[in-house]
Amino acid sequence: MATLKSKLALLAGLLDGSRAYTGPAWLVLDVTRRCNTVCLGCYFHCLQPRDPSPGDQNVKDLPLDLVDQLIRELGPLGTREVVLVGEGEPLLHPRHLDIIAAFKKAGMKVQLFTNGTLIGEGMAESLVESGLDVLQFTLWAVNATEHAKWHPGESLSYVDRRRRALEFMARAKKRKDQPLPRVNIQMILNRDNFTNMEERVNWVLASDCEEVTFGFFRDWGGQHENQCLLPTDGEAIREILQSAKRRLEAAGIQHNVDEYLDRVRFGADGWREFPCYTGWYTTYVKVDGTVLACGHCSTVMGNLRENGFADIWNGATYRDFRRRSSSAEGLMSLRGRCNCSNCCMWKDNRRVHRVFRWFAPLAAVAPLRSARA
Repeated sequence: MATLKSKLALLAGLLDGSRAYTGPAWLVLDVTRRCNTVCLGCYFHCLQPRDPSPGDQNVKDLPLDLVDQLIRELGPLGTREVVLVGEGEPLLHPRHLDIIAAFKKAGMKVQLFTNGTLIGEGMAESLVESGLDVLQFTLWAVNATEHAKWHPGESLSYVDRRRRALEFMARAKKRKDQPLPRVNIQMILNRDNFTNMEERVNWVLASDCEEVTFGFFRDWGGQHENQCLLPTDGEAIREILQSAKRRLEAAGIQHNVDEYLDRVRFGADGWREFPCYTGWYTTYVKVDGTVLACGHCSTVMGNLRENGFADIWNGATYRDFRRRSSSAEGLMSLRGRCNCSNCCMWKDNRRVHRVFRWFAPLAAVAPLRSARA
């Protein structure tokens, strides 16, 4: 949780308009470019033509010396959380447990995203013992028909692997008498699968997870654009999710139904409603040390092999990004370099904006009220 000191430092930066007076609240860190699955909505390993992500493509796994560098440099800046993701499956990194241990030793909260297919009984025990705080378990398909469509060429056995992975995690936590890691099932919804909500909730209820988060399907190449939710789906999905909400709450499982329905209401262009504050509170580091503002922006802010993080964080490129993302015109100018459709940071941007809008008249760069104008 952010301290009063860090909140005041964030406000000072926002009023300045480009310079940050505190480090990112959390770091999103790529762990590996390698993956063992194919998901039609994955930018990195889908079957559609796409430009490679920024950085040296020859570096496949995050080196541990970069982990040590990040801990040394981000700790004094106030960063207290790291989210381990990747162009691929983080559990394929041969030293993923050492990475978790290093950040935990530094006093940071650690989240890890996984597709779940590599979690057996032993792996579940290791993850519980590691001190991992949150396991983000991404789930696209809950039956063989869905799996065949959204994971083409992937063995149908992966459906059962994912189900058993959740069982192994629940058992390991009970055996160790540990509440962590909290398991959050991330369910991606599209026009093809949102009507099958009953089976999805059944998966959640059988998993002993603590939370479920619904997310949006994104199409990266145009071949599956017809699967993106439309504004006309709003009423149907609202009714379905309200029913799911009642079942989840009855079982004591946390969820993001209300937030998700808000985003459905605003649509894929919800980013137009308020400024992007991403450049102030988070950062994204690739396996080779390339630093980005977020995972959906291609502008390189710098590289940790060339400069220290503090220099990058308040360097010319980052400060220009912050200035641009604070105005309607600037946001529009970033559209060629940032894919903001169904923005992952929408909730956090709105939360910051609800407070900062009252201070905005005092800012060096006056933020937009809405980029729709």
